[in-house]
Parts: sequence; C-alpha cells; structure tokens
Amino acid sequence: MPALKKNKEDLINKQIHIRANKNDYYKLKIICVEKDITINKFVRNLIKNAIE
Repeated sequence: MPALKKNKEDLINKQIHIRANKNDYYKLKIICVEKDITINKFVRNLIKNAIE
C-alpha cells in the first residue's frame, strides 16, 4: 500500500512560542485545566476564531 500524500500545509512547521510572566501563565494554566485542554490547543482555538 503506497504512503498517503500530504498537503503542503500539513508539512509546514506549526510551532507557536508564547511568552508570559508567571502570573499570566498560571492563570492560563487554570483556564486550560478547567476546560480540560492543553495550552497549545487553547491558543490554536484562539487563532482559529480570530481568523474566522
């Protein structure tokens, strides 16, 4: 079975670096724990909503 072809968009490195102080990081962490999601997923959702 041949390997699946990937879209060019899937090959782009999708790393996001967030800079925050301790207090902001802990607030963000609390929000993510309450929603049962990771910080990366939270940020991705923010970006998706901003684009739409």
